Amino acid sequence: MIRSIAAEFRKARQRPALLVSVLTIVGIVALVYIVSYVQALNPGTGRRGIVSLDSLYPAGLVTTVIGIVPLLVGAIAIVPGLLIRAVASGHVRKNEALATSGPYAYTRNPLYLGSLLIGIGFAVASRSWWIGVALVAMFFAIYVPVIRDEEAFLRQKFPEFEEYAQRVPRMFPGIAPASGSQVGAFSLDLYMKHREYNALLGAAAMMAVLIVKMLWQ
Repeated sequence: MIRSIAAEFRKARQRPALLVSVLTIVGIVALVYIVSYVQALNPGTGRRGIVSLDSLYPAGLVTTVIGIVPLLVGAIAIVPGLLIRAVASGHVRKNEALATSGPYAYTRNPLYLGSLLIGIGFAVASRSWWIGVALVAMFFAIYVPVIRDEEAFLRQKFPEFEEYAQRVPRMFPGIAPASGSQVGAFSLDLYMKHREYNALLGAAAMMAVLIVKMLWQ
């Protein structure tokens, strides 16, 4: 099993976008887990416990509802982020053709935009300011350099990239697709090839951690 994981990581190193996404998910999961563990400790006794009988009373019910609200607000960013990544992955033919259809008609980096939304969503859902700070630091330290390197590669690989870059914004999408954008259909085969379902599984796991955090108090 360890050899299998190592082999997958070596493959990911050859695909910067995948590696950055994997590191982002792992980093957020780790941060959420640490915050969950620390906040779950009772300052008075150092003990933890699943929902007590007090939660059956109105005051406990109110506390539970208040705890659910951040999860719902965070989901407003998480779900669109997952959808953007999913749809974008079905339009990417890496190293074969320049992707300009689907989400790529609105932004040059829909995968990173989706990851950013997912990160913001979980920062809100976790109610932790330092997860938000870590997210911002990760974006500038990892995403920005990777985006620049990838665009330099695309300029060399595809002569038409320069014209595409002038029409489509780098990160934050326009309201309408850029003029001259290609019309392409979503490919489920490409979605499966890029294993984008891992983002969905990772998000589900993180949400489960946050739900346990809410109950484990």
